[in-house]
Amino acid sequence: SSGINAEWPLRPGMIKTLLTLLASLLLAEGVSISSRVRINGGPTMTRIAVGKAGIYGVGTDRKLYKVRGNTWTLIDGRNRYRDVAVAGDRIWSLGTNYWIYRSSDGYAKSGWEQIGGLLSQIEGDDTGSLWGVNMHDDIFRFREDHINWHHIGGKLRQLSNGYSGVWGVTGGGALFVRPGTYGSTVTWGHDWQHVGDGFKWVASGSQVFALRKDGHVLLRRGVSAENSKGTSWQNTGIPGRYNVVEAYKNLLVLLDTTGYSYFISVS
Repeated sequence: SSGINAEWPLRPGMIKTLLTLLASLLLAEGVSISSRVRINGGPTMTRIAVGKAGIYGVGTDRKLYKVRGNTWTLIDGRNRYRDVAVAGDRIWSLGTNYWIYRSSDGYAKSGWEQIGGLLSQIEGDDTGSLWGVNMHDDIFRFREDHINWHHIGGKLRQLSNGYSGVWGVTGGGALFVRPGTYGSTVTWGHDWQHVGDGFKWVASGSQVFALRKDGHVLLRRGVSAENSKGTSWQNTGIPGRYNVVEAYKNLLVLLDTTGYSYFISVS
């Protein structure tokens, strides 16, 4: 692994030097990252979402938070949450009972409107497109024109929809992409395509990042409209081990295995 060993006796200035060296090495490989910035305040997080409306998180206390600066700020402490998503200007959420809600004003300030259905995980993108999976790993896409959910064939435990298309991971760690969704997940795409095995989370943004089962972050190379599944994997060298990664444009937001959250600029 190219991560930093936390047991080293770090002297003043050494962390900055190591991160500078790491960034230089990654740049030589075609990936440039900024140093990790830890998001302060609040409890540790269980779920995160990022989009043009900001960075949101569900704490271990099941309350809803938003990042202001680099600090988690409590948004709603009355309700109990399971997941949160940013879709266009709207904020969507799942209750601990799997019920689905969306914000009436786009910023979760003036209450929630309940939408029919039950989901265990939910994801949105800049177009306002929304995808989700339920507790049986069934896949759904929200149809705004009909105000309902359209069932999509296949089984996934977690999915992500973004500019690089709709990607998902099964309960067994198999990674899939849905061809025809690159550039705009307004379309449903067609027939899931197997990409690889041994994964636990995937994030689709301007680029595709995935977490191996050991928690290390990989970048998928060669993803395009013509080649939905891409060509190869590259180790990003981002230090730490993670349970969740979310991508928006060139921003990564990660939850490590202890629930602490970070954001990293990647180009």
